[in-house]
Amino acid sequence: MAKSAAQASKEYRERQKMKSEALGVKQISIDVATGVEARLAQLMVDHGFEQFEELFQTLALNLSTASADLVESMLKRPDASSFQIKPKHARQLREFAESGGIDASQ
Repeated sequence: MAKSAAQASKEYRERQKMKSEALGVKQISIDVATGVEARLAQLMVDHGFEQFEELFQTLALNLSTASADLVESMLKRPDASSFQIKPKHARQLREFAESGGIDASQ
C-alpha cells in the first residue's frame, strides 16, 4: 500500500533531522527588526555571502575568537545617551528654527 503524504512528510523530516544530528547542525530561528534584516542583507551583498547562515556563523566565530576589549565594544548596546549632535549640526538646526522653518519653542 502506498504511503500517505503525511507519512512521507514525517519520514522526510525524520531523515533530515537524523542527517542534521549526524553533521552536528542545530537549527535556530531569530526574530529581527526590519531595519536590522535590511542591514544584514546589505552586509551579505557587500561581503559576498550567499546565505544568512554563512554570515551568522562567520560573525559568531569572529566574535568568539576576538579579544575581550573588541568583544566588549562590539556587544555594547547603543543608547540614546550615546547620540550626540555635532556643533555644526546644532548651529544648522538653530538657524533653521530661527528662519521660521519650525517652532523652536515647543
